[in-house]
Amino acid sequence: MIGNVDSWTSDNISGWAADEAHLDEVIFVELRINGNISCRIPARLYRTDLEQAGFGRGKHGFSFDPRPFLIEGTQYAELNIVGQNITLGAKHVDLADPDPHELFEISQRRWKGDEPPPGLTWGHLMTGDSFVDTLQVHWRPSNDTRMLEIGPGYGRILSTLLQRQIPFRSYCGVEISLARTVRLSEQFTDERIRFENGDINTHEFSEPADVVISSSTFVHLYPDCSKALKNIRSQVSKNAVIALDFMDPAHHRGMGFHDGGTYVRYYSRDELDQIFTESGYAVISMPEFVIGIGNVGGVIGEIFGLMVIARPCG
Repeated sequence: MIGNVDSWTSDNISGWAADEAHLDEVIFVELRINGNISCRIPARLYRTDLEQAGFGRGKHGFSFDPRPFLIEGTQYAELNIVGQNITLGAKHVDLADPDPHELFEISQRRWKGDEPPPGLTWGHLMTGDSFVDTLQVHWRPSNDTRMLEIGPGYGRILSTLLQRQIPFRSYCGVEISLARTVRLSEQFTDERIRFENGDINTHEFSEPADVVISSSTFVHLYPDCSKALKNIRSQVSKNAVIALDFMDPAHHRGMGFHDGGTYVRYYSRDELDQIFTESGYAVISMPEFVIGIGNVGGVIGEIFGLMVIARPCG
């Protein structure tokens, strides 16, 4: 194993790590704060210098913002290669109280970008079949339905709706990434379909929605999804159906920043019921389902989810 920290500043740690005997394998580095593991980052970014130096295809770089993983005060931080007694860099870090606005911006940075489609769903392309199967148990589509999807990504759920010829009057996808908004608009040319670039925390819909759907999005809203839920509540029709998925609390717990800045919050059933109720909804059901097959840590496995079915109240 070999590697190096090339730069360590208050808002970025970058470098590279590789296994010289197995250059096709992805090496992970871990940031330890006062001896405790704070995050693990894959060293798989492409770097021309590494390829020219003979390190395979050059995909052994890493770069991430350490601020979400630090706490107020002076700390000893070190970056190690996972599973090896190899320290790439270490230093004392003095951090003031984290700025919530700054953390909010960090939480959105990845999703405003334009990573390859598999990266949006655990490294593996998925269909929307399991989501639509669960949705249809609680919702009866019609030719008058105005649909809204938050975070359509690469269009997996919309593709399933179209393939199954599920009726709707209009579909609007609100996507935070401008690049994905443009690409989706070019991909789906049905006149009933449109995409809008915006942040669901504040975005104003062009028309009220009768059904609101979202998959693998609300778990990434910082610090929680209450602001987005309230914004949606103010713009849906009286009898709207809301169907949003979350990670199953039986398999996942906690919250925090991972993989260099990806914020994830895992909600218990009680927390979901409370946050939906306080945001102006009546929760109808919380069925378990399998979101899909995803590539997690190099191993293909089932991603277990929980779908919240709710309606506006009051």
